[in-house]
Amino acid sequence: MTDDGKIIQFPISLKRLVFRDAITIPPRPWLMRGLLLRKQVTSLIAAGGIGKSIFGLIVGMHLAAGRDFGPFKCVNGPYRVAVLSVEEDADELERQLFREAIDVVIIDPFIEIWDGDENSNPQVKGAAAIIRRMIRRMNAACLLMHHVKKGGVVPGDIDAGRGASSLAGLVRLAHTLTNMSKDEAKTFGLDKPAGFIRLDRAKGNYLPPGEEATWFQLQSVEIGNADPAQNLPSDLVGVVAPWTPPKAFEGVTTEDVNRVLDLIEEASKNVPYSRNGNATDRYVITLLMTELGKTEAAAKTIFSSWWDSELIVEKTYPQLSKGKGGKGLIVDNSKRPDRVVRIF
Repeated sequence: MTDDGKIIQFPISLKRLVFRDAITIPPRPWLMRGLLLRKQVTSLIAAGGIGKSIFGLIVGMHLAAGRDFGPFKCVNGPYRVAVLSVEEDADELERQLFREAIDVVIIDPFIEIWDGDENSNPQVKGAAAIIRRMIRRMNAACLLMHHVKKGGVVPGDIDAGRGASSLAGLVRLAHTLTNMSKDEAKTFGLDKPAGFIRLDRAKGNYLPPGEEATWFQLQSVEIGNADPAQNLPSDLVGVVAPWTPPKAFEGVTTEDVNRVLDLIEEASKNVPYSRNGNATDRYVITLLMTELGKTEAAAKTIFSSWWDSELIVEKTYPQLSKGKGGKGLIVDNSKRPDRVVRIF
């Protein structure tokens, strides 16, 4: 009812719900499973300079070729892709990638395609609703690039997007794209985090619970447009390639594990290894790095798994060095990988 007393009637019709055989229900219309769904908007939230534009173009190229991209499976492709970019001119887009026609619409960025107050929930919702209506009429999917607000961005935070929060409620899928941190680089045994980005699901109404982050590496490639007459080299453009972090136990066999455990066990009879970094030549992490050919970060990960499972435990020794007691490491042989008790 309005303020003047008029009754507004909405065209509502009732439909009886009939439970169908599950096999007759069509599957969700994924174009790229986990990322793009027909008639729905996917938001990609990232700060400037992270690589979201080239990420979107690479996704578009894979869709146009009907190929999977990292963990995202292209379903029944290839597809036609349209790119609406406000940040790059035509020449730059052609240097990187461009395909005409419409199955997927990539909009980069959201804030530049409409003129309104980005902090107004009604206006943001209205602008996003227009995009959603458009792609539903086209029976297309939309990848919508969205900048982040000021301050740090927590991977997977749906509220990291710039401006009003109503956009988060309208989209059905959302991901954040963030740089690798220094701590993450150290964990993976990398010298520096530059050039590595992580994709985290922030919202997935049609997906099972999220798992670990998906990693990508930014790389530069030449496009082959050098001009020798003017002594101009080929242009370099950025590409995004799937990247898998090194696994701590990758390449480590059961024999390798037992060989290292043998060394720890043998040392425990005389001068034991220690988990204290001040133990110099008896520091157990150094042993793992040397014997298994691992980085310090990977060696610490391996040792942590042994320590947490109590495969390796600590024992107090009444006398270790200079007549003083201390703690050293011993092996619980009953918990070895091959479950064989070794007698020395």
